[in-house]
Parts: sequence; structure tokens; C-alpha cells
Amino acid sequence: MLAARFALYRFYREKVWERKIAAYTAIFEALHDMGRWYEAHIEEAMNGSDLPKETTDALAADYRKAKANLQRRLGADPTGRTLALLSVPDASGGLGLGVVIGLSVRFETS
Repeated sequence: MLAARFALYRFYREKVWERKIAAYTAIFEALHDMGRWYEAHIEEAMNGSDLPKETTDALAADYRKAKANLQRRLGADPTGRTLALLSVPDASGGLGLGVVIGLSVRFETS
């Protein structure tokens, strides 16, 4: 009976970590996708050229999609423990319209 209880506890603990890994992976993928907008505009500014309108529109659409995915993932955080905050501005570069990212970690002792 005791061995079964330990096995069940371990199983649930591993499942929690699997969900956390999936959530954090999605968050970092969204941040990476959002960074493509900034990379393109920084390169544009350094070269002194303008991006074509189609490219700008596609980058902005990808940014909005990644930002929506990020906000959805952050809203689904089951722990609710926030340890670090990071502000990400929106695609127009506005400071007040960004999303705040809260990364939560639950520390466990073995």
C-alpha cells in the first residue's frame, strides 16, 4: 500500500513537471516569434532601408498571433505564483500597450 502511494505521488509530480515544461516551451516560442518583428526592424534601421509593406504586415500579423498565444498561456498558469515580471511592448513600439509576462516556479524539496 505504501509503495503504491509513493508511486502515485511520483506519477503526479512528473505530470506537473510535464505540464510546466509544455507551458514554458510555448511561452519561449511565443517570445521568439515576437522577437522576429524587432529583429527585422532593427536590421531595417541599421541598413537605412524600408521593409516592403507586405513584409511589415506579415511580421505584424505574426507578432499579434504570438502575443495572443503568449497571453493565453500566461492566463492558463495553474500555480499563480509569480517570481519574475518582464514587460514586452506591442508591435507598434508603444510602451503602455505591452504584455506583462509572469514566470512562476514552485520550489520543492526532495
